[in-house]
Amino acid sequence: MFKPVAATSFQDLVYDQLSDALMTGAFWPGEALNINDLAAQFGTSIMPVRDAVRRLAAERALLVEPQKGVRVWRPTKSEFAEITHVRTLLEGDVTAAAVAHLTDKNIRDVARAIDEMNDLGVFRSERFLVLNKQIFFTLYEAAQRPATLPIIQSLWRQIGPIVRLYSLFEGFPPTVETSLAFVDALRRRDGEAAREIRIKQILRPSEILMSRFDEILDYRNDSPRHLAHVKPIANEVPGGTKRPGRPRSAK
Repeated sequence: MFKPVAATSFQDLVYDQLSDALMTGAFWPGEALNINDLAAQFGTSIMPVRDAVRRLAAERALLVEPQKGVRVWRPTKSEFAEITHVRTLLEGDVTAAAVAHLTDKNIRDVARAIDEMNDLGVFRSERFLVLNKQIFFTLYEAAQRPATLPIIQSLWRQIGPIVRLYSLFEGFPPTVETSLAFVDALRRRDGEAAREIRIKQILRPSEILMSRFDEILDYRNDSPRHLAHVKPIANEVPGGTKRPGRPRSAK
């Protein structure tokens, strides 16, 4: 009676890409977003973008203001401190839980990504936070904590734009010693050691950001840029289901 429906909709595809862009620091804190411009980059109408914006606003990753439009959420200093505290609890716990479930390939992938992150040129680029997300969500997804994972993802959407600024103000990447110790803890399947190191990895940049919070959040780079995270969405969703009509850019 019923035909199979694709598991992923246009709305979900747009949401996933915007979510990833927030988590990996593609936007500045407080940056204004233009829904029409985003729809044009996605190659869709504005409706999927509006839906994604609504969902991200409910998660406090974006702020929708009447008569002002859409902005990337900009936390206060106390809000950032609270998020940092919650992250140490959740991410430390999930890291410890993940260790027992990691494959040797998982650990090799993490080690390679950490080596690349410690390169100063990568540290100064958008690639740094892309690798950062890749590393830790390899761990978090392996932890088998389905109730906790969405909470961590939501927190990353809120603080990704701020953490991106860390690499612009900090003079060098995370210490090699800490990185090597983290990989060693994973190889030894030492969950408690991995937890302690992960907490330090969260606290170090957070403390630097907190010490210069207003100065760092006032930083802006308004040069035009194309969002590498935003890719045109074809007129077909996964599963081969054609969408009626041709997606159009908003006028």
